[in-house]
Amino acid sequence: MLIHPDYKNLEQATNPPYMHQRFEDMLSLISDNKIKLDEFYVTRIFPRKNGGFSIQYSLSSNNLESFPDKEILLYGHLLGPSEKYPDYADKTNPEVIIFDNLRLVVPIFPYDPKLKRLPLYFEPDGIPLLLNRLQPQLKLGENKCEIESLKVLGYRLERRCVLGITLKPQNEDSDVSSNQLKIIAKIYRPGFSEKAALILKMLNENGFEKESDDRLTVPGLYSFDNNTGEMFIEAVSGKSLHDLKEYVTYKDACKCSGELLRKLHKTKLNNLAGYSAVDEMTNLQNTINLACGIFPELENGLTENFSNLKEDISNIPDDFESVCIHRDFYDKQVIYSPDRTTLLDCDNMAYGDSALDYANFIAHLILRSLQAPDDARRITDGIGSFTEAYGNYEDNFQLRAKWWCRAALLRLAVLYALRPRWRNIAFELLNTAGKPEAY
Repeated sequence: MLIHPDYKNLEQATNPPYMHQRFEDMLSLISDNKIKLDEFYVTRIFPRKNGGFSIQYSLSSNNLESFPDKEILLYGHLLGPSEKYPDYADKTNPEVIIFDNLRLVVPIFPYDPKLKRLPLYFEPDGIPLLLNRLQPQLKLGENKCEIESLKVLGYRLERRCVLGITLKPQNEDSDVSSNQLKIIAKIYRPGFSEKAALILKMLNENGFEKESDDRLTVPGLYSFDNNTGEMFIEAVSGKSLHDLKEYVTYKDACKCSGELLRKLHKTKLNNLAGYSAVDEMTNLQNTINLACGIFPELENGLTENFSNLKEDISNIPDDFESVCIHRDFYDKQVIYSPDRTTLLDCDNMAYGDSALDYANFIAHLILRSLQAPDDARRITDGIGSFTEAYGNYEDNFQLRAKWWCRAALLRLAVLYALRPRWRNIAFELLNTAGKPEAY
């Protein structure tokens, strides 16, 4: 798919072979030895303000000795046309790579200008401090521990890092095993962890705790510190629904996902903001405008779908009861095991239309069937299992759900057009978005 010449920097910065070589060259300069990357992917691209983009690079090597993990995620800021270089983008700063010809700035993980606490987890002097912090929160008593493993589960520059930590008792006779000492550390900007922690706490207090009779849960909250931006939560065993497509348990997992969502929509929480179809259209408008400028071949399909969606919003009933919605409910947000189904990442919960979550989940499964055609039949069965388990629709629910599904598919068409590996399915997503009878 052609990219408009005005976005030449974006085209190059998301070109895997080109950036593979550029990163090898730059990392070799930093490491004082020749770096050979075994794998290199451009995995996620997000539009930013000022016309810039955040670009995630996933890479691995056996000789990246200066990095905490052989498989790492790096995020870069591709600066907008009039955007100034950030203060930390100084050529004397050894913790940042600058690609001048692209105006691309890539901090070297775990350095992050906004996540002040993150480097502590990778510095020898910081480990004792971290362990002392965790000891009382996990109620370990006299069981002194050491860190057995630390894995980066997810990272978004200046936003959040998610770490999986396994602790190991130092006392061989301890009655506590490493399997009982797996936790998730979420590192936010200072002042940004409180909202996420309080939502998780409210859910745990309103029927989503680990011991709930229906086994429909959220992770347990150990503690958070809003001053540092840290939050410690339970590491839940099981597999992401996204990773279960090839397993016989997929249909059961989709069923439990429907039950989980229904339970969430029946829950009453306080102090949540509202989110409406008008809000969705405002966000989509900005996204569509950007995408039309980047991908001329998509412009007709994007504008036509958006225009139809905007026209049809007046036909969407607004007399439904607003409920607690997740706002980002899809297959990667569900961890499934036969004993428990767990909802992740509740940070953006709001009050709004229950059909939003329902439709977003279905839209993502439609996306998965396009990404993996060999699994399409099983995914279709999963959609049926999910919708049947959710059940009990109120009047006009399906009408609203079709509108929200079209909106979600339109948004996904833009996001996946930005990802080099999946640009080929953007047209199929647009085509499906224009056919409400297809879902």
